Amino acid sequence: MDDVSGLNNRVFQLLSQKSSKAAVDLLGMRLSTNFNGKFTEILITETEAFGRANTDQMSLATQLSRKIPKTLPLGPPSILIMKSYGSNKSLYLLTSKKGTCEAVLIRSGKILLGKNYIEVRRKTKMKTDNLTGPGNVTKALGITLKLSLIHISEPTRLLSIAYGGV
Repeated sequence: MDDVSGLNNRVFQLLSQKSSKAAVDLLGMRLSTNFNGKFTEILITETEAFGRANTDQMSLATQLSRKIPKTLPLGPPSILIMKSYGSNKSLYLLTSKKGTCEAVLIRSGKILLGKNYIEVRRKTKMKTDNLTGPGNVTKALGITLKLSLIHISEPTRLLSIAYGGV
């Protein structure tokens, strides 16, 4: 079993579910980053589940076929950051069990903290606190491809998930 000592046990249990269930349960949770003392936090408002290759034709394993990233089969509490289009990246929280290649894509969120840092990262003044689209979410949170190699439970706590709404 993975060492999840730095991760809230309830969050680990949530991520250990099938992706379809985890995607629903992640709604309303807080997702935060802390890079160089720049703390940002969003409320997750939209997710998309990607199931197992044998039951979901749109699964990540099926879409990526022979180019499966080494982090995809790791399961929770690992994350996967993938380039989606242009310079945009997408954040996937790996779910279920190790080897299943199930994941939940974070599609949108509402800014709770660090709006000024988010505006600098996105190079735009925002009219609302809403972030729509996976690329906007990752850019706002300062997430790069380098984070694909970490577990959410690592002591660096660059990325964390917690319960609680506004």
